Amino acid sequence: MIHVGQKDLLPLAEYFQKNIKKEAREIFVSIAKDLNIPQPIGVPILYSKKELQNKQILLMGISIKQNYVDSDDLVLPMLIRLYRETLAKCLSRLFFEFLRVYTHLNATAQRLNFHQELTPLMNEIDKSLAQESTKFDFLLMVTPLNAHEAWLQFKKDKYWKTPKFLYRPLHVDPDLVKRRLYNLRIEDIYDPTMAYIFRDKRTELDNMVSMIADRGKDDFLHGSLQVFGNVSEKLYKSAMAILMVTEPEEPIKKADDYISANEFAKMARDEVKFFTEAKC
Repeated sequence: MIHVGQKDLLPLAEYFQKNIKKEAREIFVSIAKDLNIPQPIGVPILYSKKELQNKQILLMGISIKQNYVDSDDLVLPMLIRLYRETLAKCLSRLFFEFLRVYTHLNATAQRLNFHQELTPLMNEIDKSLAQESTKFDFLLMVTPLNAHEAWLQFKKDKYWKTPKFLYRPLHVDPDLVKRRLYNLRIEDIYDPTMAYIFRDKRTELDNMVSMIADRGKDDFLHGSLQVFGNVSEKLYKSAMAILMVTEPEEPIKKADDYISANEFAKMARDEVKFFTEAKC
């Protein structure tokens, strides 16, 4: 609930409400037009109406219903994270809008009092994520060792049988990697932007490790979609267009169509002689 006791604050309150709704539809927010200056219950008033007028102070109140606490007084971590990150982003925009509309200051030149440096916890998590990502070469681990042989067998089976691929042995334990990833205390990071970046990277590494563990299984495809996404409609249509205009693969030549090594060497010498004479 956004509490407003001054008419001049209404546009700013509406801007704040709009941003919260845009950022998180799960959070219901409304504006209460109070007759008195908003203040927390049981806390002395900060400023009287006269002081607010004389000092040109705008005072807005925010009250939050504890929907992130269940009936057993247990905090719901995902919901409280949503509240915290939404308020952090929307308050930042609110402060910027206040500077832009209600003051003569250049809003773009102002520096709000945010963390300018990484905290020790952020450095620790960043280092840990970097270490985990270097413990395995993802492309190497998911690249088959017998790609050529599998393709030949696939053609021999007239493209009906799924080829069997051979992979390099695993030198990491997926379960241990996941355990280390989710032991990182990302939930303790207050900065919502950094917390989002770290969670996103952790999820990516988690899915990559799952893909490595699922090599040769049907679940590998689902893991790939989670990491890299699906093929866009535009790319799919482009690929189909290329297939339509590309000529079919040439049939395998018969034995009498091959040339000997001596004939090939003569053709090569003639080709080199042609380029040498052309250069001169």
